[in-house]
Amino acid sequence: MWTSALIVRTALLVGAIAFVAGFVGPIIFSDSNLGPLLGIFVTGPIGVLVGALVGIVVSARQPAAGDLRNEIRWFRAIWLVALLVYLFSASIGGGAIVLPWVLLQIATVIAGGVLFVIGRSRPQIRVAALRRLELFLAVIAVMTVRAIVPPVKAGDAAPGTSPWFAFFLDSRFDASKHIPMYTVDVGQLVLEWTAIAMLAMAASVLWARDRAGSRI
Repeated sequence: MWTSALIVRTALLVGAIAFVAGFVGPIIFSDSNLGPLLGIFVTGPIGVLVGALVGIVVSARQPAAGDLRNEIRWFRAIWLVALLVYLFSASIGGGAIVLPWVLLQIATVIAGGVLFVIGRSRPQIRVAALRRLELFLAVIAVMTVRAIVPPVKAGDAAPGTSPWFAFFLDSRFDASKHIPMYTVDVGQLVLEWTAIAMLAMAASVLWARDRAGSRI
């Protein structure tokens, strides 16, 4: 219970700071009436999620954390939220629109790596649990790479003239001043991510069977 409380408190604290920065900053430094929306829709939510990641790492470092079961559950939940928010923003556009959420996914991979390193130093954690976490980290790392260089829809471009994928900050994703030449092919990206997850699940099942067979 204390694990969840610590993570929630850290998430709310960092989220509040990020919200104030994103809400008040544009009021002071920008003439746009829409500036404060940055705090409501971007920095606030990202602050909460990053704060939760910080809370997970802080909690995992405590001796009372034991086998890190609660921390790993929280980590998976935060990663799933980050993934869904990225997909939503990618369906709107690329470039700067998805930048905060790509950075959030990168932060999630880093936090997961720290969690894995902490777990390796804990004798309470079984080898099988560490192996599953390692596989999960490999999956989300590959999925994050595909978020950074997503599959592309090129609008009215002639077949065969557009690339299969592009860096998400490519200027052709920019929708701020004109209709973008590229958009993220969210459907293709979901298919790729699903295939990656299924391959990882198959590898996990095969590893579990081999491990069970070696005990006989």
